[in-house]
Amino acid sequence: TKKSTAAEDLIWFYANRYLGEENVKKLTDEKNRPFLKYGGIAVLGVYLIFGHLAQLISNLVGFLYPAYCSIKALETSVKADDTKWLTYWVVFASFSLLDTFSGFLISWIPFYWLAKVLFLVWCFSSSEYNGSVIIYHKVILPFFKKHEKKIDSAMGRVDKVVTSASKEAEKITENIRTE
Repeated sequence: TKKSTAAEDLIWFYANRYLGEENVKKLTDEKNRPFLKYGGIAVLGVYLIFGHLAQLISNLVGFLYPAYCSIKALETSVKADDTKWLTYWVVFASFSLLDTFSGFLISWIPFYWLAKVLFLVWCFSSSEYNGSVIIYHKVILPFFKKHEKKIDSAMGRVDKVVTSASKEAEKITENIRTE
């Protein structure tokens, strides 16, 4: 038998927990698997087009599985999986910034949430040249290299503000605790 992926393990855990092991066995019988797999994908796709919680679902797809895999990667001694997931998070953060500031435009794009889910799945796919690797090396890294000095300078100012705010918060906390 083939080894299951982290996503499959997570799905089986929750399916067994909420549906019951016997029901899961019936549903996942060999003859029902194609219907379950493609039916689930079709329902999710339709819901991402017409559903009211499409934004939430697309954000969960882009966050839950990658977060789970990132935790698993951090618990291994292998550096390659850490690099894979760190690259994904850099791309995810960049995309999230664009996504946040283009909200008005997004509402006009048909099938946006479905396209976003497909994009995020491509970014965290197990392929050696998944979306996050390509976007990082072709877009983000060249942009960063070009503007590195300006970014470093801005981050230095941010660091000073954060340090100052942190010290002020410590003083306030100490005053509250001693009163």
